[in-house]
Amino acid sequence: MKIAPLKRTIIAIIVVLALLPASLALGAGLPGPPPPPPPPIPTPPNTGYDHYTIIQAPQGNPDQIVFGTPDNDMIAEYGDTDTATQYAEGSEGDDWLLQVGGDKTINQTAISGDGNDTLYQFGGKGDSNLFALGGGGYKIFIQVGGQGTNNLEIYGGEGGNTMQQYGGLGNNTMKLSGTTGNDVIEMYGSPGNNTMIYNPTPGNDLATILGGGGYNTLTINKRGQSFTLKDYQGRVLFQTGAGGSTITVANLHRITVIGDNGKPIYTYNPGIVPTSIAPLLLLGN
Repeated sequence: MKIAPLKRTIIAIIVVLALLPASLALGAGLPGPPPPPPPPIPTPPNTGYDHYTIIQAPQGNPDQIVFGTPDNDMIAEYGDTDTATQYAEGSEGDDWLLQVGGDKTINQTAISGDGNDTLYQFGGKGDSNLFALGGGGYKIFIQVGGQGTNNLEIYGGEGGNTMQQYGGLGNNTMKLSGTTGNDVIEMYGSPGNNTMIYNPTPGNDLATILGGGGYNTLTINKRGQSFTLKDYQGRVLFQTGAGGSTITVANLHRITVIGDNGKPIYTYNPGIVPTSIAPLLLLGN
């Protein structure tokens, strides 16, 4: 029996209206709490270390470069009007590193070396490029974007680390790779648009990834790892392998999991009309 074009159109409208509330709910991104505010710039410790280096760049000096010693080092770099590059490298001891951007575009690099280290990076008033690299031992990484466009990258080393990224006031690109151990990972977007990239590593990591106020995307590169992807209500969105890391996400508009062959194996994108609904929209034509 044939269905008249008008009747088919009415059926299509009813189906679309029935599915519209769920589509609208997802269109705002996976629901969840807003990201927490970033921590304030810490005060450098004045005890507990063998060597103390604090640099406040004078006007006209674009570079701050400090190399640590085999002992326990405290290194703090504060940008000024013309600071363009900050580089701090720890060594074999337990080190404390701090970098704070200045008024212009800043390029920060912090390398921890071996030992139990703490690394802080804060962007400046211009565009900020923050890069941190871990070594052996337990690390704490904290990156906070600046007032311009921000690129944040953390690459853990060996052991288990605590790693936190906070987007800045502008648009953010945030990349994070864990360590060979069990990590606690937190990635928080900002009021701007947030492009977030997470690379799972061996170990049972606990990752929390929250988008911010703008348009938020997350890419997860599988890289042979096992993990479970959940929303903030505990519902499993995607799972690969047995055990491994747990990734909890919220406030994201698009999620893509890239498989070992370099091709997407999972996509969450509520802005696209589901293929099961799209043909219904053409019934009346």
